[in-house]
Amino acid sequence: TDKIREEQHAEASKAIEHMAATAMDLCGSQPSIMIREGNVADEINKTIQELGESLALIVVGLQPESEVGPKIIQQLTSQIAHAALKTPLLVVPSGLAV
Repeated sequence: TDKIREEQHAEASKAIEHMAATAMDLCGSQPSIMIREGNVADEINKTIQELGESLALIVVGLQPESEVGPKIIQQLTSQIAHAALKTPLLVVPSGLAV
């Protein structure tokens, strides 16, 4: 339902804003934040197409116990190997503390 989607979006936004603040403190650079719904690999590819060369780094969170996460990472690294993805990719496992 829409209410559940709104709650999930708010929860994701809160978590990402916290991570962005941490990144700002550590690196002195404000990251751009995007929350998208859909197939993760497809959405990453759409973002790459939209932002082009202004995209400096892709950060993907991954839950090690996820069945989908490793498949997405495999797909993205395959694209890197075939030079379809020219943007650096950083995979961050869940539970990683700063």
